[in-house]
Amino acid sequence: MARANRKVRAKGRLARNARETQATDYFFFNNAVLVQGYAMAPLISGAINLRSATILALAGIILIIPIGVLGEVLTGVLNKHLRLGICVFVTSILIIPEMVVLYRVFGGDAIIIGLYLPLLFVERIITFRATDEVREGFLRSLNRSLSLALGYALVMLACGALREVLGAGTLWGTSLSMKPLWPAASTAPAGLIIVALFAAFWNLICRFFRRMLFTEEDLND
Repeated sequence: MARANRKVRAKGRLARNARETQATDYFFFNNAVLVQGYAMAPLISGAINLRSATILALAGIILIIPIGVLGEVLTGVLNKHLRLGICVFVTSILIIPEMVVLYRVFGGDAIIIGLYLPLLFVERIITFRATDEVREGFLRSLNRSLSLALGYALVMLACGALREVLGAGTLWGTSLSMKPLWPAASTAPAGLIIVALFAAFWNLICRFFRRMLFTEEDLND
């Protein structure tokens, strides 16, 4: 009887861990861009090559992490509408020094890509933590924000590199000694198709690993 109770408790812990992994992983299983659909406009319109994707990735990381932690600090202190307003306001302020730094590193390309940053900071990818009513704790919130930022950056870099290779036969402006396979890859309509196919492939991989790691009974328990 005691052994059976231990098995039930162990099974319950496994199911709980499976649900927590599904809920808190924003890098793979619950990627904010490919699974949740956040920040699609900058991805489709701005990430046309590896350089522009790198600018957007860095910009996102710099914004997402502090705003995610700020949302945790304000949870339980202010209502969600005030938290949301403060997070958007702080993000709009952070964009100014961020653009100065990116301009010094990447030159005029940062100014062009910077036009998409307002689309990014009003997206829920920036303000997702401000509307959550449950406190997670500083370390958990920091881990969640890091997962979100890195998952966002990975998608930007992968799609930007793929579009540059397909559209220009180059990578970071360096020729790969190959002809462009799809010259229209840098356009917005083609970007939408590439992102949709990439998202479908990503979700297929997630489903495969979900079945490998967890049983349906674990996930539904």
